[in-house]
Amino acid sequence: MSDSSGLYYHYKNSIILLETKKLNGDIEITRDGAFIRIFKNKYGKVLKKEGMYSPISQNERHVRILEKILKQEKLMKRMSVKSYVVLANPKTIIHKNNCPKHIQENIYRYDQVTNLIKKELQDRSNKLDVREKYLFEIANFLKENHQPKIYDYERIYSIEKHDYLNGSVKESKNQIKTRNQAQSSIQTKVQFTTQAQTHTQSSQTKSSDEKLRELLRAYRLELSHKEGLKAFMIFTNKEMEELIANRPQSKAELFKLKGFGEKKVAKYGDGIIEIVRGE
Repeated sequence: MSDSSGLYYHYKNSIILLETKKLNGDIEITRDGAFIRIFKNKYGKVLKKEGMYSPISQNERHVRILEKILKQEKLMKRMSVKSYVVLANPKTIIHKNNCPKHIQENIYRYDQVTNLIKKELQDRSNKLDVREKYLFEIANFLKENHQPKIYDYERIYSIEKHDYLNGSVKESKNQIKTRNQAQSSIQTKVQFTTQAQTHTQSSQTKSSDEKLRELLRAYRLELSHKEGLKAFMIFTNKEMEELIANRPQSKAELFKLKGFGEKKVAKYGDGIIEIVRGE
């Protein structure tokens, strides 16, 4: 389940919006209605507290948006929209005894949803009775227009897949083991290759490598000052050693090296290749 998702129920007199939140840590709601997230260790000791955006306020904003859309589409006139926040994490504990009444009545744990729906069904205070035909029109409209919003984080943050993939994809134990074995094998091959080259290279070749290393460092330093970045964000020492070992002669060859994705090659490729060719 994602951090936030919505469920819609509608009856003959009202629409009920249940917005689920899968939050980590215990939640304390103050007398002023502020939400505080509490993180504890396995022994129950409080590690830290931090404020969070009120899910009630967020939910109320979503209700206003839903009402506006349904009225614009002429699907709703007098029907009311009720909304509740449901905490979906079974380990989360809500401390809401001292919070304002309207918040107490609008936030529930996931295991309280059944009783909440029963209470709504038994509520006879709203005498409105909407025809089934219109209920289906609302349901079909919501179903057809409920589409996930896709964010292009690579464009927004100017990153490439290799910058975040390992940290965001949950791998199985076998996948991690296979990846580690592959990396170990690659590192071993590089080590053996480097050792063989060390024994066979002439002093002239060693001098050439050192000269190229100095040129690449100077180029990296110049770019880091110009762009206001840390030097390793241009390319790391490990990536620099890959450049020296492989000496790419084109962007296509540069793109094959680990750490050089499309954006980095497009941005720095010409300068790197010019240095490598010149050396």
